[in-house]
Amino acid sequence: EINMQYIAGAIHQAGGFKLDVITVFFSMIRDKTLKEVISYFKSQNIAGIIVYGMRKGDTLIEELIESGEFKMVLVDAPIVNPVTSAVWIDQKKAQYDVARKTITENKGPSDKVLYIAGREDSYVTGERLNGILKLKEELGFTLYIEEGNFSEKQAREITFQYADKVDIIVCASDLMAIGAMRVLIEKDVFHPVCGFDGIALMAYAGKQMNTISQNFSRISAEAVRELVHLLKGAEGREIIIPHEISRIQYLESIC
Repeated sequence: EINMQYIAGAIHQAGGFKLDVITVFFSMIRDKTLKEVISYFKSQNIAGIIVYGMRKGDTLIEELIESGEFKMVLVDAPIVNPVTSAVWIDQKKAQYDVARKTITENKGPSDKVLYIAGREDSYVTGERLNGILKLKEELGFTLYIEEGNFSEKQAREITFQYADKVDIIVCASDLMAIGAMRVLIEKDVFHPVCGFDGIALMAYAGKQMNTISQNFSRISAEAVRELVHLLKGAEGREIIIPHEISRIQYLESIC
């Protein structure tokens, strides 16, 4: 769902600038050298590149950025240089906001919180972790942190371990929140759960949950606009897109 919104947003915005969009999956270039990748992109008449989902340690992409051969925009990776911009939401504040709302609006116990983080090599994971740590300092609850790798299955396994030990579960993605909520329903235990992303599947989780709605199509469109900005000679910069807390309603998700 997220990838399709990214692609749709990029294609729609690029059409307004009379630009063609070529989609390249990382698996298509993984085994190439930097020189081969640069040659391949230039043979396709590519002048600018938008990268989605870059991870820490993606050496080939890091080398491509450092080469300066192309104007580049990175979505969800905060690397900026004269020819490279970054576009994302304020991940730390967003995680803080949705967790704070979920914890403070809960009428039951809230002194033990389970935080299911994403992947260690994801740039957003560290920022979101900083958000929940900031909230812990402010509210003083006991915090358990487990890495769920953005996996619904792993979130289920973690929740089975903690369901009877904690009061609230904060997840760094909606898929993990769905996995956690399904376990609680199966065990007939209720704890507030919140997610992060705002995907449509949240409407089918069984109970409504707070989440951070990211407009992925808008983020992608902004990345295209920023790429055009760079192609016109501007210097790279960081762009922060607004976020909002929401609850995905079932009736709003059906056609």
